[in-house]
Amino acid sequence: MYTCAVSTNISVYRDYLVGNITNTTIPTSSLSDTFDPSPFKGYTWSNGWTYYTEVSYLSGLLQNTNDGINHAGDVSTGGANAVDGLVAVLTVKIHERGAASGADNGDTDTDSAS
Repeated sequence: MYTCAVSTNISVYRDYLVGNITNTTIPTSSLSDTFDPSPFKGYTWSNGWTYYTEVSYLSGLLQNTNDGINHAGDVSTGGANAVDGLVAVLTVKIHERGAASGADNGDTDTDSAS
């Protein structure tokens, strides 16, 4: 049997993840397309590595709907749809490499795809 521990829409979980990555609070209920400049950006650290992330929200890839969402009744609240139609696009760069990497620990500002 499926149980939903918290009744809230999927977009809130997306923004919780984005907020943790950027160390910012994401205002889920008032978001819109935000491509230039990105209002959500910040640093995260792990094992001596520092990452810089910029987040933009893009519409047009998903619908603002409950259609096609498993357990939509459990994850849509207050009349809001389970999905708000926005996709978070994250651009992550390595800001500082950990000492164990053998790389220079200076500000590399290097794309992770490089």
